[in-house]
This record gives sequence, C-alpha cells and structure tokens, in this order.
Amino acid sequence: MEYRCLREGRCQIYRMNRNRCQYCRFKKCLEVGMSRDCKFHLT
Repeated sequence: MEYRCLREGRCQIYRMNRNRCQYCRFKKCLEVGMSRDCKFHLT
C-alpha cells in the first residue's frame, strides 16, 4: 500500500483532522513506535 501527501508531508495531525491525510497519519504512527509488520497480540 502506498500513501501520498498533497502537502509534501507537512500536515499537522490532530484528533479532529487525523483522517484527512493517511500519509502523514501513518508517518506519525511510525514515529511514535507503531510496528510496520501490523502484528498484534490478542490476550
């Protein structure tokens, strides 16, 4: 899957606008520690 940003990756991600740019939201998730492997543990 490939996302693109219309603002060259400079979008501000807040709760109210987080769905506007998937590229910047994904980038922010990776910056805060989300795994690219999309693995999760069920307990």
